[in-house]
Amino acid sequence: MDVKNCEVNINRRGINSVDVVPSIEVAPGDDLVLKLINHGSAIHLTLSSSNSMKYTDFFHDNLYLPDIEEYRIPILDGAPPGSFNVDIITGYGVNKKTLNVVVVMPEETFVSTDEEFEPEPETKPKNKPGEGPEFPWLIALILIIAGLGFGANIVYQNIYINIAIFVVLVTGVIVGWLYQR
Repeated sequence: MDVKNCEVNINRRGINSVDVVPSIEVAPGDDLVLKLINHGSAIHLTLSSSNSMKYTDFFHDNLYLPDIEEYRIPILDGAPPGSFNVDIITGYGVNKKTLNVVVVMPEETFVSTDEEFEPEPETKPKNKPGEGPEFPWLIALILIIAGLGFGANIVYQNIYINIAIFVVLVTGVIVGWLYQR
């Protein structure tokens, strides 16, 4: 029984984006491990497969992904050669990427017992998910301006101050979103 790893990057290119290889090969009895890496805010995502009954017991799962998680899909020992799809869905159905899982019969290979094999070291991502530049000074400045405007609104109760606060807060949301990219 082998373990086949497949990296799935979420929120790397933008909100709810999904980056995954189009296809991966596994053998009967293997475990397909999806390494889900979230590069942004915590997210709900769905893993689903409608054509996998001959190959695995996996059908559907909803996940909450704050940062990194490994999700294991066991391939049945008696699985025939063929393929099935795993859909990775984010944004409550707005974004969907499909991973094609190809089940192949393993080729018999000769392994010499004279050689020693060392496992390859695991590579770590360069940045932790959600880690950006030092401190978001621009976002902090926008929040301070919005707080001062809110205080002025309490004192003066003016509709133009309300509009200005709304514009500043929307600007803060846009800057925060761009900051994550």
